[in-house]
Amino acid sequence: MDALLASATPQEQEQEPKRQTANYQTVCYNLHPDLVENIKRVAKYEGKKANVVVSDALRFYFAQWKPVPQEKPKLIL
Repeated sequence: MDALLASATPQEQEQEPKRQTANYQTVCYNLHPDLVENIKRVAKYEGKKANVVVSDALRFYFAQWKPVPQEKPKLIL
């Protein structure tokens, strides 16, 4: 019986997403409670952790962000 069980092909299992292993820094920000609730809702809906949702949102924002050209400040000597 053990031989039959051992020879059976294992069912394909869904692979868990890779854990974040890069260097990360813990930061603390004060956010409006409504914003925190929205982050939690999105995380639950997408099946992600809240910190991953925030990281993804910030990456998207900074990928789209373009600095506004400004004049260089004049030094007063």
